[in-house]
Amino acid sequence: MMLKQYFAEVKLNENDSLSEALEELVNEAENQYHTPYVEVYQVIQRAEDAFTVILNMDFPGVDTEA
Repeated sequence: MMLKQYFAEVKLNENDSLSEALEELVNEAENQYHTPYVEVYQVIQRAEDAFTVILNMDFPGVDTEA
């Protein structure tokens, strides 16, 4: 099992909600990194419509012990 953190920038459009944007980000990460274990760890607001999002992703098929 291997846990990694990823940082993403999210900018909301006029009619977007933060929860919808986060859900889309998680779905995109699950598909791109082929893991169902994606967690929004922290959301940092940088501007009225701009956020930095920290994602935790777990890769259960990867063994990190030697």
